[in-house]
Amino acid sequence: MRNTLLCVLGSLLLNRLLCGRTPAAAKEAVVTRHPNWPKIYREERITLRCEIKNGENSKWEYEWKTTTSMKLSNNDQFMITAYVFHNGYYKCRGRDISGQFKTKWSDAFKLTVYANKPRPVLTVSPSWLSPGASVTLNCKIEHPSAGWRFYWYKSVPKPAERNYRVVRLPGSTNGTEEDSYIIHGPTYTARYQCRVRRGHSVFYSHYSESEFVWSKDLLRFPSFRASLPQAQSSDQDQAVNQEQQYSSLLTDGRDKEYSDVVSHSIQLKRLDKRSEHDDPEERSDCNVNPLSTTES
Repeated sequence: MRNTLLCVLGSLLLNRLLCGRTPAAAKEAVVTRHPNWPKIYREERITLRCEIKNGENSKWEYEWKTTTSMKLSNNDQFMITAYVFHNGYYKCRGRDISGQFKTKWSDAFKLTVYANKPRPVLTVSPSWLSPGASVTLNCKIEHPSAGWRFYWYKSVPKPAERNYRVVRLPGSTNGTEEDSYIIHGPTYTARYQCRVRRGHSVFYSHYSESEFVWSKDLLRFPSFRASLPQAQSSDQDQAVNQEQQYSSLLTDGRDKEYSDVVSHSIQLKRLDKRSEHDDPEERSDCNVNPLSTTES
């Protein structure tokens, strides 16, 4: 009996050494998603793959099935531009082309595509500063390490057209890996935004809400010239007065229009009222009534 058992074990070991194969039951099909980010949003490009564990030494044909209406090929993977109608469960299995065996169906892989693009949150520090001070922008997004690159924008005037356009800040043409951006002085009154991008399909998030940086030296910034009260006892009083004048512009909320903030009307419209697909360097997002005062 002992000799028989040794012969059986020896035969199995010899068969594995000679054939380089493991039993069919050890080969397992698994559906994976690439990239494997925590969340996938509408219009992102993704790949679903059928991987056979311990199947490196065999050639395979593949079968797929899904709870969606998609017709799937018999390839080991397929690439899609993700939309909500792709939401569902996916299974696959592999069959050795020799026809000797096939794997069991994989566990069901659940694909969830989020319909709404993410919107980062921008913060600025400080929001009220003296001329020449540096400003730090922080752009917060859920799962910041999930392949995101950060893009930074500033509103600049187009006096001939009485409006503004949004341009990328220096050094952010290709985005930054860091979720913060330092603007070194001198820094004057301006409006900033950020958004994020990832993947090779050029997937952008929504723009963040606008955040303003206010300078005591508003008169040196031609786009925000104002006829300030003449009686100012100190720089601090002037700063307080100007902060009160502009406080309404710092109100949170979307699709709001602000006017009559200073002695001449300045109308600022949220970027959310514009198409998200416009070229950010060509977008006009606010109208300005020209000011009669001369630049100091």
